[in-house]
Amino acid sequence: MGAKVEKEISNRVNRRLNCDEANLEKTVNASQQQLRAIAALERAGELDGLSDKLREAAVLRRDNPELTLQQLAALADPPVTKSCFNHRIRKITELAEKYAEKH
Repeated sequence: MGAKVEKEISNRVNRRLNCDEANLEKTVNASQQQLRAIAALERAGELDGLSDKLREAAVLRRDNPELTLQQLAALADPPVTKSCFNHRIRKITELAEKYAEKH
């Protein structure tokens, strides 16, 4: 009985670790994509043409690549929700993709 409980606990821990690792990998990949989009807009001189809110989001992400969206949202002035900040970052990524298609 003890071995069965021990194995169950071990399996739960492994599943949790695998889930955490997958989430971390997704977060890192998303951050890298966002940073590439921001860098492309910056190189093209398009960053300054963004609205104040989008430019602030881009600068916060660029300057704090290790932070989560929740943490970046809290740094915005005024602070915004994670959802709001994510929307701004998605818009920046879309604009970078549209710019790349044109050029």
